[in-house]
Amino acid sequence: MGQSTSTVKPEIDFDTLSLYEVLGVPVDASNEDIKIAFRKRALEHHPDKNPSDTEGATKRFTRVQEAYETLKDDYNRREYDYNQSRPPPESPQTQTGVPPEAPGAWTTESSPPRQTWYEWFFGSVPPLRRTGPRFIYEQYVETQSRKPRKDPGISPKDIGEFLESLQSIRGEDFFSVFSEFFRCLAYDELRWGNHKPTPTFGYSHSIWSRRDWDWDPDFQHILSHAPSEEVKDFYDYWTGFQTAKSFEWMERYHSNDPYIDARNARFIRQANKAFQDVVRQDYNAIIRELAKALLQVDPRHAIHLMRVEMKAMRPTTAATQSSQNNNKKKKKNKKKQHKNKW
Repeated sequence: MGQSTSTVKPEIDFDTLSLYEVLGVPVDASNEDIKIAFRKRALEHHPDKNPSDTEGATKRFTRVQEAYETLKDDYNRREYDYNQSRPPPESPQTQTGVPPEAPGAWTTESSPPRQTWYEWFFGSVPPLRRTGPRFIYEQYVETQSRKPRKDPGISPKDIGEFLESLQSIRGEDFFSVFSEFFRCLAYDELRWGNHKPTPTFGYSHSIWSRRDWDWDPDFQHILSHAPSEEVKDFYDYWTGFQTAKSFEWMERYHSNDPYIDARNARFIRQANKAFQDVVRQDYNAIIRELAKALLQVDPRHAIHLMRVEMKAMRPTTAATQSSQNNNKKKKKNKKKQHKNKW
């Protein structure tokens, strides 16, 4: 019987794997599963078991220990999961206006769009591995109403899974899907004490602003058929979003230990409060950036920009009035000249 060796190839870089992948467990693994996986991985990658690759085994073994120390603790695991769900610091820039061949119910296409909203919204980003849940407002309210009033509600991870679900969403569902999602976000805020009216996402025939049309007598029928809410109000609200959630469930340190003295307890409260403030700011930023990205591909915003340009090209009221006065003077002068001839 010889020494056992690692079954994982040395060239695999453990630093590029998630902590769950290092231990070889799913993200919903139980504490017992994590403990069993750690024992197996620790034995597998211990330097003494890999005499031909001592340096590589030491690095892998250290990473295995790090994974276990993080995931065995509920608070550290929750913080790790949160950080994993955060978006990358830089996202691909989207072009203004509506790119060609964008899927959407506002077109008169008779054939289904060739792209899903995920493909169009994120451009060349490769499809993700799983499809997240759809948010249906009535179902979400029914589920949340059975939970404590200050339930965390929609998390950054949930938002990421919602974006993944766009892989299966076709153009005809665009307005209803995003409308339902933002209604669910607004319901969370209501449960956390924000009772201010929240503008809705609207419909395909919603208008950006009544000011885009009220100056043009040829398009007054647009105003008569448009919903009363303006799309501009929706984006003003969500691109400047401030959550009412306290994120009190996010703790960097345990705060319920009965053996902590008053001095350390005060330090822990302050540290946890600072951490919760960072999490809240990140949550605000995620939703704001989502709203900004959505704005760039919203056809109603593209129509708004077009109307602004059209209005700028029309003569101003003062110029029009001046032109009319000049025409009247010319006609009056012609009449005088005609009289004088006779």
